[in-house]
Amino acid sequence: MVTPGLRPERPGSLSCPAAMPHGTRPPPPNPAATAPSGARGPALWAQGLLWGLLLAACGPESREPAAGAGPRAAAGADSKPAPSSAAGGAQRPSGPADLPTSGPESWPESDLELALSDLVRALTPLDPTVTSDLRRSWQSRRRETLERLRSAPDALGAGLLARLEQAPEDDALLRDGLLTGAAWAAPALLEPVLFEALEDYRGGRIRADLGLRARCAELLAEIAPERLATLLEGVLGDGQPTATWPREEMLLGAYLSAVDRIGRDALGLLTSVATDIRMEAAARNRAVKELGSRCAPLGLAALRTVLTESTGDRYLRRLAAQSLIACLPPEQAAQELQAVLELEADPGMQQFLSSALDQLALRLPPAGR
Repeated sequence: MVTPGLRPERPGSLSCPAAMPHGTRPPPPNPAATAPSGARGPALWAQGLLWGLLLAACGPESREPAAGAGPRAAAGADSKPAPSSAAGGAQRPSGPADLPTSGPESWPESDLELALSDLVRALTPLDPTVTSDLRRSWQSRRRETLERLRSAPDALGAGLLARLEQAPEDDALLRDGLLTGAAWAAPALLEPVLFEALEDYRGGRIRADLGLRARCAELLAEIAPERLATLLEGVLGDGQPTATWPREEMLLGAYLSAVDRIGRDALGLLTSVATDIRMEAAARNRAVKELGSRCAPLGLAALRTVLTESTGDRYLRRLAAQSLIACLPPEQAAQELQAVLELEADPGMQQFLSSALDQLALRLPPAGR
């Protein structure tokens, strides 16, 4: 069955609407009318997803050229599709008009292959030579597609996982999208897969590189926060080498997302990371900044230690001073910074502390009042 106003390009696929009067939209398809009753749930969900992409993707450039149109319109109508990639036969689009526009009314509802192919196409990056406006349009549509997958049936999540296992390892953005979509659509199914990829230096069954393993940690902070927090407390807090793990800054960010989600206190690990000179600089910087927004006696003690340490990391020490200023009353912060300045030997740090004291002086009440 083909809805009036839509012209089929292939079985089970719909193109953008033909030229229609301004302000009108084609009627939405109704796959449930002819679908087997047991398969209507996934079909109705995918209808909403892909119909939204259809309306977003259809623009003047995707309409049939009107009679008498110029050479540019005729050339656009005769353009050839982009070559297929290795991930489930997905095409690499050259612009918004090539994003998936299939409607589900002619699908075999017991088979989700068409839906998966269209989803893979929506997540496949554009050609590197496209202009920035097309790239921004694709990025916006990609985010919308992934958000809609949060309410998708588990079958689509399992299908996206299978496509991820077949995807080329050098297409990082496509693999990131497939992993994210699968985790949001079927979190219970993906939880063991994500933990395996995070903990295995080879990336587990999905052959994840360090970047994708870091993404696994971010996704686990959403779907299994308590288990992830316990795991990362052991990884980041025991002082063991983490050379085969993703960057410590990325792990710390995932840990903070997890503990904030479940309401667990993060001060213990933050103070450990902030004062551990073996940690990478970016992780220590992140921990010191976080201590400035989670003011507590334990955190203040760690900040004072970092401010007076002799590692020569001037930037880290400045962050510690700023976090102390954020947590302490102006009078107390000024007293502590003045005490550090009197013993400071680094000219750059002396200048920074003097400037900070000048700023604090503006916040102090006038003398004698």
